[in-house]
Amino acid sequence: MKKKIIIISIILLVIILIIVGIVLYKNFDKTDYDRVYISSFDIDGRLAEYKFKPGVDTTETCKIKFKLKENLKDNIRISLYKIEDGRELNVKLNENLETAELQNINELELKLVVYIEKSYELLDKDYIDIGYLSINNAN
Repeated sequence: MKKKIIIISIILLVIILIIVGIVLYKNFDKTDYDRVYISSFDIDGRLAEYKFKPGVDTTETCKIKFKLKENLKDNIRISLYKIEDGRELNVKLNENLETAELQNINELELKLVVYIEKSYELLDKDYIDIGYLSINNAN
């Protein structure tokens, strides 16, 4: 009787572990990010700017996703601009720091602007990760 209870308990534990593993895997961020250190930005007081072209070889519609280092989340605010004909057009970011769908992402010239809100000394190790999601994998 005790052996049956132990075997049933082990089987239930294995099933629970498999379910937890599947749920964690589905919620895991699978985005491939480019890491950009803030020390490489053009810094002027509390404002830092970084111009870049997305490093993707696709003409698909994509989203751009930003991920901040944990200690920066409360200290900085970021904005993204698309540069067209010398003008800077604001690209809205949602609460998850993702853009809406962007066409021809490989042809865009972008500018990331970081505003340091609180009195905070940036370290050489502080970074922002930039990820590119094709719409097929974006959700």
